[in-house]
Amino acid sequence: MLKTITLKTKPISVNKLYQGRRFLSPEGKATKNAMAWEAKSQWKEKPYKGNLSVNVMFYFKDKRMLDIDGGIKALFDCLTGIIWCDDDQITEMHVFKEVDKKNPRIEIQVLK
Repeated sequence: MLKTITLKTKPISVNKLYQGRRFLSPEGKATKNAMAWEAKSQWKEKPYKGNLSVNVMFYFKDKRMLDIDGGIKALFDCLTGIIWCDDDQITEMHVFKEVDKKNPRIEIQVLK
């Protein structure tokens, strides 16, 4: 079963997400909360258990893009407890990035 959600919150790098290694930064908290609310408004099921395959498409406003590996870590942390119980359930992922000046967003497809 393939499900898709779309987030409009601008992704944040891991360096901005955490202060040190353990504590969310104020910007990290705000981003995580915004992404969580967006995800919860679209994801009406309980968090998935078991192995998952995930496709992530970052559509950035311009070519000054985040590294997709840092964006993934922050995104997956934000979606833990909403879409999946823990991001260690993800056994396969495909990540893409494009520019969409008019509609920057993140599309997440989850295949159970």
